[in-house]
Amino acid sequence: MSANHYVRHLSYRTFYLLHVALAPLLFPLLFLHVSHIRVYLLPSAALFAADQALKYYLRVPALATVSTPASAPGLLTITVTLSSPLPSAPAPGSHCLLRHAPTSFWTANPFTIVPGGGGGDGGGSTKQLRLVARVRSGFTRELASLAGSRPVAVTLDLPFGPPPPDLDRFDRVLLVAGGVGATFAVGWVRRLLAAESASVRFVWAVKTAAEAAWALDDPAVAGCVELFVTGVTGDDADADGIEMTEGLLAGGAVDALAREGVARDRIARGRPHLRRVVGETVLRAGEGRTAVLVCGPAGMAAAVKRAVARLGIEGRDVWLHVEEFGH
Repeated sequence: MSANHYVRHLSYRTFYLLHVALAPLLFPLLFLHVSHIRVYLLPSAALFAADQALKYYLRVPALATVSTPASAPGLLTITVTLSSPLPSAPAPGSHCLLRHAPTSFWTANPFTIVPGGGGGDGGGSTKQLRLVARVRSGFTRELASLAGSRPVAVTLDLPFGPPPPDLDRFDRVLLVAGGVGATFAVGWVRRLLAAESASVRFVWAVKTAAEAAWALDDPAVAGCVELFVTGVTGDDADADGIEMTEGLLAGGAVDALAREGVARDRIARGRPHLRRVVGETVLRAGEGRTAVLVCGPAGMAAAVKRAVARLGIEGRDVWLHVEEFGH
């Protein structure tokens, strides 16, 4: 019942805690009711216990400084200083599980690691990590209440996530992000531009220009991004409104973004026309291979999926990777 879409989005913590608490009960229930699989239960229980023990052993203590930018109060920036450096910087798109005992004693909350927090996204050790999230209800709101205070003690499980895709085999890479979905994209932008292995296009939709400031301090990102400022509306779901109106921002907003290094002709008002963006990018690749990566609301991901599927039917060589987030 807790896996129901409505219940899960109403209280993801309830959904998570129920699954964590009930999972170990499967072992005695299966042992008592399904006799022919008893031979598998002992090694399964041992693996489960070893997995939990290993996660606990590898947990990293750290100090976290929380801030909410005055120009973008809906965002949360967490700077985490590890007790000892990681042997190498996390790969683009890597995640960590963050625990702050007073506010999340029973649960760990996932965050995408923004590269460049303390050692680049290539080799070398990393002792400082940067996390960026939108303030919602629950854990992020509790963290936001700590903004401006002294560093707080946290623990991390890190880094985790699937092996990063091999984007070097593609001729052209399109990255599409919505809001804080850019935490996934900016690492790839930096790595691909540094490697010069593929042509890179980065399309990012944000509600306000101030919400992009955390990533534009990187010249590589600022020089590559095509920024679409949608404005704050009553419909945050973006389920049907991805195909957008276009135009220019007011002069003050354009000037502020230009000072961050974003070319004026790469700044627009409204939502990106994703079918057009994907189609143009694939056509420019000619007979080459194109990778499309998207991280954002479900409506944005759905629009990109439809565009890629249409091109695939037409015989274009397009590979798609999707990371979705909801409310």
